[in-house]
Amino acid sequence: MKLERPPIIDGTNYSAYLDHINNPSFLAFITETDRRYFYWNELKYRSNLPITDSKKIWEVIKIHRSFLSKRIVFDTHRFSFNVTSYIQKDLHEFDLKLIGGLYKDSITTEDQDEYFKNSLVEEAIASSQIEGAATTTDIAREMIKSGRKPRTESEQMIFNNFSAIKEIENRLKGSLDAHLILDIHEIMTRNTEAYQYAGDFRSGPIFVKDHIDGEIAHTAPEAEQVKILIENLNAFINDDSEFIHPIIKASI
Repeated sequence: MKLERPPIIDGTNYSAYLDHINNPSFLAFITETDRRYFYWNELKYRSNLPITDSKKIWEVIKIHRSFLSKRIVFDTHRFSFNVTSYIQKDLHEFDLKLIGGLYKDSITTEDQDEYFKNSLVEEAIASSQIEGAATTTDIAREMIKSGRKPRTESEQMIFNNFSAIKEIENRLKGSLDAHLILDIHEIMTRNTEAYQYAGDFRSGPIFVKDHIDGEIAHTAPEAEQVKILIENLNAFINDDSEFIHPIIKASI
C-alpha cells in the first residue's frame, strides 16, 4: 500500500506562519520537525501539536520548509530539497570520521589497493543481492576472486555488477553522459534475461505496483521524456558552479 498523500496546500499563507513564529512551543516543535522531518502520516496523529488542527500545522510546516528549500527543474518536472542544520551536522561528522580514519589508520599502498578491491567486491555482491541475486556472499566472493565463470544467472548478476563498478572506476575523470549510462547498463545485463533491453532507453510506460492488490504506487515519466530528463540530470550532476555535498547530490 502506497503512502497516504498529504493535504494539498492551495497557495502560501505566510501570515499563518508569521502568526506563530514568536510562540516558544511552536518554535520548539519546528525544531523537532527539522530534526525528524515528519511526513503527513506521522504528523496527523500526534497529540502534542502547538496548533490543534493537523492540516493547519501541516500548512505551516510546508511554509517553513519552503523558506529553506532549494529548487531543481528537470524539463517539466520541478523538485525541491532541504538540507537542515541536522543534516549538515551529520554530513560534517561523516566527513570528519572518514578523513580522520584515513589518517589514524594509515596503511601501505599495497594494503590500500587490497582494501579497495575488497570493498568493490563487497559492493557488487550486496547490490546484486538487493536486486534479487540468490547466492551466498561466500560463493560470490570466491567466484570473483578466483576468476571462474558464473554458473547461474544470480552469479552472472554479481559478476556483471563487479565489472560495471570497475568500468566506472576507469572512467571517473570523464563527465557523466547518456553514453556512459547505456554502457554501464549493457555491462550489468550481459548474459541475463534483461540484456534484450540494453543499449537504449525504454520506449514504453513503466508503473510501480503493489504486488498484493495491484495498486499503482508510482507512474514513471512518459518514455518520450526520458532522454531529455537524462540530459538534464547529467547536466545537474556535472555542474560544479554551486557546491552540493556529494551525498546530497548522489541522493538526488
